[in-house]
Order: sequence, then structure tokens, then C-alpha cells
Amino acid sequence: MQMRCKCGFGLSDTLVPNDTVYHVYPDTQMVKIEESLDHTTYVKDFLFPLSEYEIWKCNNCNRIYLFKGSEKTPVRYVPEPFTPEELANKPD
Repeated sequence: MQMRCKCGFGLSDTLVPNDTVYHVYPDTQMVKIEESLDHTTYVKDFLFPLSEYEIWKCNNCNRIYLFKGSEKTPVRYVPEPFTPEELANKPD
């Protein structure tokens, strides 16, 4: 698939591997994956299940596009830096 970021940069998953697509697993699913491995299994030999989420990152402006499951229309997220006040009020 190919699409254009709002900044105009082209995004694509046609080349594999690439620096655009990230596969994301919820922690609960990752624990199940880790539990299914034993001490003799190499990660390179392990068949990972399909991830529930796929993230595309624009390498030009750092916007994030989140795809859920087989949905073809992502939700776009724009980087928002923390203010000094927010950084000073971090929870313990």
C-alpha cells in the first residue's frame, strides 16, 4: 500500500524491510508470545502472530498513522512536545 503523509512525504510498505512500518503488540499478547518460547527456540525461528496494530511513521515530519486490524483507513497522530511545566509535574 502507498499513501501520502499530510506533509507531502510518500509512505509505502511495498519494500520489505522498510523504515516506515512498525508492528505493535499489546503487552498481554507479547507475554503470551514470550511464554510460548522455550530456552531452545531462537527468535529468528519463531513465527510471530499477526499484530493487532500497525503503525506507519513519516520519516519527514514524525506523524504517526495507526492502523487497527484490517482497517484500511488509519488514525493520524501529530507529535506534540511536552511543555516545561508538564515535564516538571511528572508523576512519581
